[in-house]
Amino acid sequence: MNGRIFFITILILLISCASREDKETYTYQDDILVRIADKTITVNEFLRRAEYTIRPAWCRDSNPIHKKIVLNSLIAEKLLALEQNQQNELMMNPRFQKYLTGRKEQAMRQWLYQKEIDEQIHLDSNEVKKVYHVAGREYELSYLTVGNQYLAKTIKNELLNGSRSLEDIFHELGGEGELPSKVVTFKESGNDSIRKALYSDVLSRGQYLGPITVEGEKYTIIRIDKWTEKLALSDKQAKEQMNLVQEKLKERYGIRAFQHYIRTLMKGKSAEFNKEIFVQLAEAYASFYQRIDKEKENFFKREIFDDKKERAVHMDFYGKIETILDKPLVTFDGKIWTVREFRDAEASHPLVFRKDRFEGDYAQQFKYAIIDLIRDQYVTKDAYKKKYDQVPQVQEVYNMWKDNMLALFAKDKYLHSIGVSGGKPLDLIEKYLNDYIAQLQQKYSDRIEIDTDKFNELQLNRIDMYVIQKNVPYPDVVPSFPELTSLHLLNYGKKLIGKKLDSVYGSNMKKTIAR
Repeated sequence: MNGRIFFITILILLISCASREDKETYTYQDDILVRIADKTITVNEFLRRAEYTIRPAWCRDSNPIHKKIVLNSLIAEKLLALEQNQQNELMMNPRFQKYLTGRKEQAMRQWLYQKEIDEQIHLDSNEVKKVYHVAGREYELSYLTVGNQYLAKTIKNELLNGSRSLEDIFHELGGEGELPSKVVTFKESGNDSIRKALYSDVLSRGQYLGPITVEGEKYTIIRIDKWTEKLALSDKQAKEQMNLVQEKLKERYGIRAFQHYIRTLMKGKSAEFNKEIFVQLAEAYASFYQRIDKEKENFFKREIFDDKKERAVHMDFYGKIETILDKPLVTFDGKIWTVREFRDAEASHPLVFRKDRFEGDYAQQFKYAIIDLIRDQYVTKDAYKKKYDQVPQVQEVYNMWKDNMLALFAKDKYLHSIGVSGGKPLDLIEKYLNDYIAQLQQKYSDRIEIDTDKFNELQLNRIDMYVIQKNVPYPDVVPSFPELTSLHLLNYGKKLIGKKLDSVYGSNMKKTIAR
């Protein structure tokens, strides 16, 4: 645990962002849908808030009435946020301030990746055509993974000269049952090194590939057992396959470019851990960081809202690290980080693990996660230096999360003020919130502008989806849908001619269809 760790870093992809036509300017163009005093709702925000999370039953459809309820709900969120001054209890909460800083800095890193990595990638048309030619193949393959590069090369040589079969070697190495096998498609081939090996050329049945490096220190040898091909027969299928090929190739080159950026940024820097303190900290965090992302996100929010019941449940967690807060945890680039300093950094940047499952190596993955947190601080510092915190797209993300949390706070405070402590969401809306929101609509009516022409052109997706980003401290792309009103009339405000804003979000997001 006490060895020095150098930054020959495995990439943790911040986010792969779609190309934009405007590469040089950060100004608004024609995308503002609603202006509410000094707040705005862009078309991007409206669509993402409606489609990247699950809408409630009373506005889940795509018809005009439900679309207006969605708009009224997002406007209501801004109105409730406006009702809170900057000195309210939530804005003064240090944990909330850290949370907002973390959201903003994540958006800054994403913007840096989009502008300096993604938009600078230009694919070779010949390579695209070559990969497209084989991208329709579905492979049935067998494979063997070992933890030693020399052994992997030796196995490959024996397979090529025919002295032993892959099955024989698998059993000689202690494997039980049948040789591991799987079916792989271009879209779902997982590891990009495996995708490159399978889909860069025409392969034959019985051909061996590898050793292919997977997970840093493991090496896989693949045997092609069988393949079938699904041809793109229609123009739509051909276009979809071409888009997929370009997306995956762009992702591959983005990873390489970002690795180079990180190596340059972290050149000569290393980390050395205090073994005793590290072990205590890792053990204290184990139960928390082995949860799923949604549970962790909810815990951070409960901390912000000072949920005493939930904090009591987790007092054991805080107690375990209380006595080591001022102990040195890691020395990085000559600077000693105490546990307290780590906790302060983690308050705005929850740890991100390189593996979804720890499989017995939690301590090592915990160490990597701390290193990646430190690395992200350097990326963030570079983003601040380039003034990416001032980019409107980044500010939009920051304001979206701030207003969402302020609205939740205001909603709870209002219901508490009238003696209501719980109930079903729609009952609360119809009995108490609709009238309150209608009052706010009229109160702020002369400060609300809606681009009704643009709004009427928009269409919503009916499919329920929950969209997350991969390998970032805050996976949720947008806040949960604001359950604030079921009103559908737009009988307030005035007409707006809006402006446009490109999104800081890109294509590397996971869309989960709710069942």
